[in-house]
Amino acid sequence: RRYQIIKNLTGFSATLQRMVLMFPVGDLVMSVVQVLTRILLARPMEAEEYIEVAALTISTTMDVIVEWSSEDWGALLKALEVTGSTVLGRGALFRHEVVSRLEVEWAKIVEREDEVGKIIGRKYKGDTEKMFALLAS
Repeated sequence: RRYQIIKNLTGFSATLQRMVLMFPVGDLVMSVVQVLTRILLARPMEAEEYIEVAALTISTTMDVIVEWSSEDWGALLKALEVTGSTVLGRGALFRHEVVSRLEVEWAKIVEREDEVGKIIGRKYKGDTEKMFALLAS
């Protein structure tokens, strides 16, 4: 319900963008990714602005996360699904080179030999492949 309230606050997307650009730290940007996902699901009036900030935030997340956790990868896929659900969103993700970087990050995950990497690979293989197909369309 709180996202119904904040989704149309003037300038909130710009505030989130400044946070990501000024403080590109893994935990913070993942939190912003999750907030943006929920705002986009609430269908804000300024959807174009939120989509652009979401694409930037997803791109920044891929810069700062060194080793993905299962929870973070799941949140990334959900953000990509929501952001990439429109032509505008797929264009923003493309401009921020998210699609090619997603392939690189996925390759790193499936090449990991630790248990977490194997869990992510098993748990999210189908969803990740679905995301590749969505973003290629």
